[in-house]
Amino acid sequence: MSIENQEDKAPESLSYWQDVRKRFFSNKISIVGLVILSALILIGILGPIVSNWKYDELGSDILAAPGTNGHWLGTDDLGRDIFTRVTLADIY
Repeated sequence: MSIENQEDKAPESLSYWQDVRKRFFSNKISIVGLVILSALILIGILGPIVSNWKYDELGSDILAAPGTNGHWLGTDDLGRDIFTRVTLADIY
């Protein structure tokens, strides 16, 4: 074998961040974790925008079932909207 053939077969040198990105995206569990983290961040940002209820507002429709009267996840025993409280907890 000549020196030219050995140079052609030399492994490609990656920078530190290229190697990190390659290893991260080759691991399926890390991708699942990234998707879950992204979903939580998105819920935290968009939750208060799409919710029509305040987190501490007591409603007259105590113990509303999920999906009734605009309460997507229902209400707790005091009539507070569960979806609004979950998205608020996601922020803090």
